[in-house]
Amino acid sequence: MRVFRKLSCYIMQDDHLLPHLTVRESIQLAARLKIPAHVSKHDREKAVDECMESLGLSERQNNKACQLSGGQRKRLCIAQELVSNPPLIFLDEPTSGLDSSSCLQCIQLLKSLAEEGRTVICTIHQPSARIF
Repeated sequence: MRVFRKLSCYIMQDDHLLPHLTVRESIQLAARLKIPAHVSKHDREKAVDECMESLGLSERQNNKACQLSGGQRKRLCIAQELVSNPPLIFLDEPTSGLDSSSCLQCIQLLKSLAEEGRTVICTIHQPSARIF
């Protein structure tokens, strides 16, 4: 069970972000908690930068979480889990509460993660034909 926890992440339907932390600070905090202590600060910052870039959050890195749109908040939640580079990702309704454009962006992101070789498992209730 211990190994499984290190190899996987779970992203809940509701986001529980700290509203007064910026996007960068939120991901840095997650990196400090999830990446082993023997990893250098430089490598940890590189992981944070790569995570923000791959999820399209670089332009918003100085915005506080309370200033983000629904889709950006969802991507930040995903970034906080992906910073440790887990090969197995579980998501509980990643598109709930998002508009159709944000839903499509979210699903395209998950598809690209799967194409990179990660296993992505998620539940989506009543997806549109385009999302399906």
